[in-house]
Amino acid sequence: MGRSGPMSRIQRKTVSALIAIMIFVVLTPNLVPIVQQAWQTYVLPPTFVYDQKVSIPQSSGLVEGDMEGYQGLQKYELPGLSQIYRLVDSVQSPQSAVLSIRLERDSVTVGDNVTFVVVITFAKPEDRQQLGLCVFLSDPRGIVRGAFPDGKIPGQSVGSPMYSASYPYLSYIMTMQEGRLAFTFRIPQDSLSVGDWTIFVLGTDYSPNFPIGPFIAWNAVTFKVTEPPRVEQTIGPTLELVRSLGIFFAAYGFVNKYFESLAAGAKTLRENWALLLGLLLIVSYVALAFLFQR
Repeated sequence: MGRSGPMSRIQRKTVSALIAIMIFVVLTPNLVPIVQQAWQTYVLPPTFVYDQKVSIPQSSGLVEGDMEGYQGLQKYELPGLSQIYRLVDSVQSPQSAVLSIRLERDSVTVGDNVTFVVVITFAKPEDRQQLGLCVFLSDPRGIVRGAFPDGKIPGQSVGSPMYSASYPYLSYIMTMQEGRLAFTFRIPQDSLSVGDWTIFVLGTDYSPNFPIGPFIAWNAVTFKVTEPPRVEQTIGPTLELVRSLGIFFAAYGFVNKYFESLAAGAKTLRENWALLLGLLLIVSYVALAFLFQR
């Protein structure tokens, strides 16, 4: 049987590139999350779609109303979040309608928009009806910063059990059930906005140009608001890319340059299996010790 001849130049470069890739993967432990993020950002198609978008007005964080007192009819202002929880507690269980909140992103930066859709489903076909929606956004301090439809928070008023308002007419029965209506709110650009925000959505019986009726459904979801990336955070990924490319080309150049010597050394290790096994055990010990001491 004749011996195979030496590797061609193309074969040597191919093997060198494969070895360099292996070294690159080993020395770049955060390669997987980088690839996953790039794949989700640039390769996967967007899954968040809608046809219409409604802007949520800013809120004072207070519920306003009229109160009959010793001195006649007076205006009052109370913290709005407590009133929202009262409205939530007024919803009877089980709910005939289910409100699902789908966020475009689970995390946004200060000054950016948070966008989400609300989908309405009914437990029974006979329960289908038109619903009006109240949407509230509460910041990390528990202060209501946004409210839909008019920036106010429902409260008690004289002559009406709920807050009276004329809602802009939207075909909720269709756009909401199919998830084609989105809501958007601009996060205030201040340091107090950093943290976990909460979106409250409440559904109520709806009749155009009439006061809203009792609330029959609700749901809530949280999302994170972070500070804008600093200069060093922006430079970090670029430096990581430069380091990773440096590892690859350095490994490729070294392996390609000393290919014959490395091949001879690999042959020696194959013939001396005990030495190879010992080296593998030593490397495994060092790797496990480093992993479990972190």
